[in-house]
Amino acid sequence: MEKESIFPRDILTNMVRWTERREAFAIKGPRQSGKTTLLRILEDSLEKKGVRTVFLNFEDPDILESFETTRLKIEQLVFEEQVKLMDRAQIIQMYDKILAGEEEVFDPPVYFEWNTYRALVAIDNANVLPNFVMDEDHQPVSHAAGNRPDLIAEFDDFIVVTEVTLQTGKRQYMVEREPVVDHVGCIQKEERSKPTPRNVFGLFIAPKIVPNTVNYFYISAQTDTEEYEGPVLVIPIELNEFIDMVEFSGQVEKLKQDEIKQLMLRFLKAFESAKKPSDWRRLIVNNIMEWKKAIVLDRKKKKN
Repeated sequence: MEKESIFPRDILTNMVRWTERREAFAIKGPRQSGKTTLLRILEDSLEKKGVRTVFLNFEDPDILESFETTRLKIEQLVFEEQVKLMDRAQIIQMYDKILAGEEEVFDPPVYFEWNTYRALVAIDNANVLPNFVMDEDHQPVSHAAGNRPDLIAEFDDFIVVTEVTLQTGKRQYMVEREPVVDHVGCIQKEERSKPTPRNVFGLFIAPKIVPNTVNYFYISAQTDTEEYEGPVLVIPIELNEFIDMVEFSGQVEKLKQDEIKQLMLRFLKAFESAKKPSDWRRLIVNNIMEWKKAIVLDRKKKKN
C-alpha cells in the first residue's frame, strides 16, 4: 500500500497549498499518529515537483545544538545593534555607577568589563568578542576566563585586545601586568601563524594608571620575545581618556575602521618616539587630542 493512501487526499492537497503560500504551519496530533509520516509524504510530493526540501528532526541533539548556537548569535547581533543606537551618555553614566559602587552594580569589576564591551560596540564597526559571561538578557554574570583577554575587537586588518581593571596602586602592578601582556602576546602569536596576519594592539584601561604599570608595558613593547614572536604593545589609557573617545564617537556619528587604526598607529609612534615611560603616557594623552582634531578636519574636507 502506498504511503499516500494512508491519509485522505485533501489533507496532502491542503498542505501543498500552504507551502505555496510560504507561511509557517503546524501539524498537531498525539504521539504515533503519523505526523512524521505525513511530513515525509509531503516532502516526496514537493520533490517530485522540483522543490528542494530539508527535513530536520529536532529530537536529534546535534541539530538542536546547531540551532541553539545560531539563536544565540542572532540574539547577540540584535543586542549589539541596540547598543549602537544607544545614547553614549547611558554608557558613561554606567561607568559613574560602577566607580561609585551603586547597589545595582552588584559586581563592579564584571560590570566594568561589560560596560567597556558596550562602549567598544558603540564607537566602532569592529566584531567585538566578549570573553566574560552574560545571561539571556545580555546582563553581566561573571568575569572572563583567566587564560583569555577580556575583550577582542576584530577589524579587517588589525585587532585591538582590550583588558580592563578597577585595580589601582601597587595591586594594579602586581596583579595585572603579566597576565595582560600574556593575553595580548598570545593573540599576537596566533595571528602571526596565519597566512595573512593582522597587527595586534593591546589596550589597557583603568581609572588610574600607576607609573610601575606603564614602566612594565614600556619594557614589554621593547623586548623581542620569542614566546610571542616579537615585542608586545600594550597601550595604557585611563578611563577618563577612554570616555573622551566614547563621547567623541557620538559627536562624529561613529568612527570608521581606518580612523581607529590611525589612533593605534599614533600610539605606536608615541611609544617609538618616547625616551622614557612617563614621556609615553604624556604622548598618549596628546595623541588622543590630535587624533580627534585630525578626524574633524578630514571629515570637513570630505564634505567640501
